[in-house]
Amino acid sequence: MESIVCDEISHFLSELELREMQPFDVDKLLAQAISNTMTTVIFGTRFDYSDDRLDEMQFSEYAQLRIQATFLPIIKVGKARNV
Repeated sequence: MESIVCDEISHFLSELELREMQPFDVDKLLAQAISNTMTTVIFGTRFDYSDDRLDEMQFSEYAQLRIQATFLPIIKVGKARNV
């Protein structure tokens, strides 16, 4: 697992270098790196950051978390209190 994380960090840093100090949405890039780590561990497949399938999976994961949050009051309370 450590090798998977190190490999993704290498891809992440390479992507940062491509940005050449230009402003960009770092949240999206971090989310892609995290998603890639999870998909590599679970499915054995890594996606390129420009692959639309990676964005689709992230949207699905976000939607699933939103659905689960409606059934778990403690998440709602924690979110409302900024905990």
